[in-house]
Amino acid sequence: DSGDDTGKVTEWAEDFEMPDIQKVEGVFRDFTGNIVQVPPAHSAIKINGRRACDLLRQGIKVDIPSRRVEIHSLRLLEKDDTKRTLLFDVDCSKGTYIRSLCQDMGQALGIPSTMSFLVRTAVGKFQLSEAVSVEELKELGEGVLLNPEEYIGHIRRYNINPKRRNAFCNGLSSDDRSFDGDPCYQDKIILRVYAQNEFLGIGHYDRKNKTIVPDKVLAVNS
Repeated sequence: DSGDDTGKVTEWAEDFEMPDIQKVEGVFRDFTGNIVQVPPAHSAIKINGRRACDLLRQGIKVDIPSRRVEIHSLRLLEKDDTKRTLLFDVDCSKGTYIRSLCQDMGQALGIPSTMSFLVRTAVGKFQLSEAVSVEELKELGEGVLLNPEEYIGHIRRYNINPKRRNAFCNGLSSDDRSFDGDPCYQDKIILRVYAQNEFLGIGHYDRKNKTIVPDKVLAVNS
């Protein structure tokens, strides 16, 4: 019922043959592109301001609406007929639930299916291959840390008044009316915030109050 092997078994099949590779790849093609899926009820999706999983724990039935997501690619890595498992790689859009994808593709194959494990290999430009463990970080030092500016260059840059540097670093909003009438600055647009050439962190523009609001501060207050 959760979409993975930590939940309750809702359907079981013993006597079935594993589909051949051609059939699996055919289903992969059918699920590549823009698809509609229903997220698992055991998820953090908000229903009237409350997480669906919390409502379920209280015995409250939830009805989660379907959503459109984008599956950029599906690639079969391994097919184990003995364990009756398929290992595959998926490149997908934000908001995609792999648990739902496993169940839906299993249904298309005519087999009750669930997700046994998930490894997130990349998020945007961040690759798992570039990651280090806490133990490795202690041994190698801060020299292995990535420069965050290299990965957020697509976010619009904003230069805050240098006098408001410490205020931003302390989580305080700053007035700015220079965006008035500029259609590029929509409400809550995400910004890379700098004081002169010093990168301070990520913030957003609050159109109603005409302020720059800190979201993630990376600079140290001076």
